Amino acid sequence: MRPLAAGIALAVSLFWSSTLHAVTYREVLAEALRYSPRLRILREEIYIRDALYHRSLSSFWPSLSLNARMERFENLLPSSGVVTAGGEVIGGQPDEWRNSFYLSAEYRLSSFYKNWPEKEYYRHLRKEAACRHEAEVRRLLRRVTQAYGAVVETRIKLEYADKILARLKEIARLEEELYRKGELAREEVIRTRAEIEAHLREMERLRSELARELSTLSRYTGRFFGPEEDFEPLRPEMEPKGKPAPELSPEYLAERARLLALRENRKAAERERLPDLTAYARYDLYGASTRSMGEALDETRATAFTFGVFLSLPLFDGGYRKWERVRALHELKRQREALRLAELEKTREIRDLRLRYESTRRSLRSYENLLRHYRKLHRIAVSARKLGGRSEIDVLRLERDLLSVERDLRVTRNTLALLEKLLLLETDPGGLVDVPHGKWTCKP
Repeated sequence: MRPLAAGIALAVSLFWSSTLHAVTYREVLAEALRYSPRLRILREEIYIRDALYHRSLSSFWPSLSLNARMERFENLLPSSGVVTAGGEVIGGQPDEWRNSFYLSAEYRLSSFYKNWPEKEYYRHLRKEAACRHEAEVRRLLRRVTQAYGAVVETRIKLEYADKILARLKEIARLEEELYRKGELAREEVIRTRAEIEAHLREMERLRSELARELSTLSRYTGRFFGPEEDFEPLRPEMEPKGKPAPELSPEYLAERARLLALRENRKAAERERLPDLTAYARYDLYGASTRSMGEALDETRATAFTFGVFLSLPLFDGGYRKWERVRALHELKRQREALRLAELEKTREIRDLRLRYESTRRSLRSYENLLRHYRKLHRIAVSARKLGGRSEIDVLRLERDLLSVERDLRVTRNTLALLEKLLLLETDPGGLVDVPHGKWTCKP
């Protein structure tokens, strides 16, 4: 039975190892982009701004309207003559069916100098929405990258914590034997036991931290990640080329697009003082009959055609247009400061990121040199133990230190890869994952 059970267990493990795969960094990025409700909200905002832009274009087209009226007139006055009041006929007409139709057309000639800034205003707002969407894409990818890197780092620490714990337990076992033989003080045994307890407490803290980081990753992707899942490590692939320019970032371009929009808004407020000029035309038809509506429709004839130009010049509005211009001016000044602030913040963010990248590269080289030295020490200690010059406890303690250096090296390599990805996200997110832009992109 035992060989059969072992065979079944081996088959099951082989099956699961063939069906399960490690979670990859690019896979997590793609899932975050597909899941994010915030990105869908901002995508709809682009469509809203696009609709407002096209609506503003309607003022450059003529407006046409067809109006019709059909009615039955009943004379309720006893007099059969025509009754007038103030020059208008109010009674005395015969009972009859009436209908009237008129087609009217208007064209605002003033749209070309009053509504042109409004059109440009909504065009820049549409670009701002596209840049806000691009900025949110990069912000989401940065957060997911940091969460993924934190998960990988904590898993590395837990992996080496298990290995170090095994060495500590072996050291404690050997020290207990030496203590019972009277070759070691009780103080050394207690110190090692305390070190094991502190190490166990640190491992518990790492497990709690891993659970929080997995929860964060799940919140960004909408997918549950358990502590048993394997994650592909981040690896440095290449040194980021080129220096990210703050003025090319979507955050800066969004503020710049809004600044241009507010400039157009100020122009629109200034041009409100200009007169409205409208060309219009109207074509009237009328028909009436005392017998039936059908006969009244048959009697419909063209009665008038009117066309002309209407001019409206604002003279006094209680200060409305003046304060609208003042508001537009101060909105423009405020946005200039917002643009300057966006450039300063992005410059500082990119500089700090670059400094951390260079510092981590130097740390990685130091850990690589340090690991080579520890490996040499370990080989020397193993040889000395065989010759009786070093104890097994000394070798185990050196292995513990060697594992700590290996752990720090892998953590530093993971941090370097993380910073590399963050720098790449500042220049070309498409190099890591396909970013859906739709019809509109954020370009200078």
